[in-house]
This record gives sequence, structure tokens and C-alpha cells, in this order.
Amino acid sequence: MEVTINIDGQALSVEVTVEVYEYLDRAAFALCTEAQRRRLLLYALEGLSYAEIAGLCHCSKAAIQDSIEAVCAGSLFW
Repeated sequence: MEVTINIDGQALSVEVTVEVYEYLDRAAFALCTEAQRRRLLLYALEGLSYAEIAGLCHCSKAAIQDSIEAVCAGSLFW
């Protein structure tokens, strides 16, 4: 399965297993903001650091950490 992440108008596509795709499609993940979803996918699937994601998203590392922690709070993702 392919997941597409939009970063500054550029699409980045990554291949994920069916299990990962199904999880990402669940309600808890669907309730995330687009920014939270994009940041989590870059971190979890692409293996980028907070600093790398912050550079791509033009924000602070703290903002990236807050986004990822918000998505993962109470989630089975981790």
C-alpha cells in the first residue's frame, strides 16, 4: 500500500504494509490534523529526526515533538 505525504506542495510517497495502512486509516489517526499526520508519518515511516522534520515543515523541533506526542497519546501506534 502506498501512503502520500504532502510537504510544502510536494508529494512524498512511501510504501507501507497493509497492516500499517489499515491502522493509519482508523478513526484515532483520522482525527489528527494534517500537520500531525504528516509529521508522524515522516518520523515513523521515513525515519526522519525531529530536527529534519522541523526543517521540512519550517517549525521548531518542540512543535514536531508536541505533534507526534499528541498523536501517540492513548494510541496503539507505538
